[in-house]
Amino acid sequence: MSRRSVGILAITVAVSTGGGCGGRTPAAPGPAPTPAPTPQPEPTPIYGCGLPRGTGLGRNCPRLRPSFDVELDAAIEKVVVEFPAYFNFRRARGTPTSFKVVDATNYNREVIDNLRRAGFCALDDGQEIGIKDSNDFSDHYQILSSDFFVIRGLPAYRSTCVPAWDAIPPHGDE
Repeated sequence: MSRRSVGILAITVAVSTGGGCGGRTPAAPGPAPTPAPTPQPEPTPIYGCGLPRGTGLGRNCPRLRPSFDVELDAAIEKVVVEFPAYFNFRRARGTPTSFKVVDATNYNREVIDNLRRAGFCALDDGQEIGIKDSNDFSDHYQILSSDFFVIRGLPAYRSTCVPAWDAIPPHGDE
């Protein structure tokens, strides 16, 4: 290659890369690319009322007026609809809504879970269900008869403890 060809090649390279005299000035930076939105974590579902244990001993709890009977009935109905295998609907007693429970353990657990998902503190002590939404009081209900029939509505109500029973919520559920 001749000296002249080498010189022209060097100038061409310098001009095309912006170097040398009279080279191009760098272009102004364009707008910054829009960052992709940061995915937000799913909110943690609220489970239970978030209250500490009550201060009552659960003794001398009189029958006053039930406060959570409507919410309890809704929690029971949800179990009936979602888990029909827990029941024998052919064995009814008294009313069409009182039928035999064939899986009492899961029935009680699901009722408690439904109440907790609804924002209540709830406990199944093996005989009654305790429910509260403050530490002022807790209501207690029997939702299963001794012969395993569903009890709903006002017949399920047993008592109200003032202040709320100290076992609600159960340990580790605060």
